[in-house]
Amino acid sequence: MTDDGVVDATIYADDGLTVRDERGASLVVERWDDGSIAAWIAPPGDNDGPSVQLSADDRRRVAAYLLDGLP
Repeated sequence: MTDDGVVDATIYADDGLTVRDERGASLVVERWDDGSIAAWIAPPGDNDGPSVQLSADDRRRVAAYLLDGLP
């Protein structure tokens, strides 16, 4: 576990990423069969929640945010 509350991050079959926190809540980002990307937060003990479809611009913003500050 890291100091930020993240327990693990797992990639599933190259089409989904799940980041789980120490309380059991998850952030899920998934590539659907049609190529679109969706994201949602699943509450502790669950694996589903309301999803949003990310536009190409949204995906670029998320990637830039995640990459910011990396060496």
